Amino acid sequence: MAIYGEYRQREPPGFLWSILGAVGGPLSYYVGVRLGVLTCIPAVTVTLPVLAGVWSLVVPGLLWLSLDYFFTRSSQSSGDDEGAPADT
Repeated sequence: MAIYGEYRQREPPGFLWSILGAVGGPLSYYVGVRLGVLTCIPAVTVTLPVLAGVWSLVVPGLLWLSLDYFFTRSSQSSGDDEGAPADT
């Protein structure tokens, strides 16, 4: 699939996805704590760095899995293997 190759060329580097996860994930938890809908048993100063580490791995991992699954599945269903990763 030609779209796969074009997207992969302009896809931002993985460290940007890690930064997005490290900032966005804990930020949503922090907002939840501030609004009173979430309670952190350990102090927020301990919880947020742990969440940042987890989300900095989860976001790029999920993106990689979704791209790999979606584009592999799309190329198999259409019968077009042009953009699919080469088998080695």
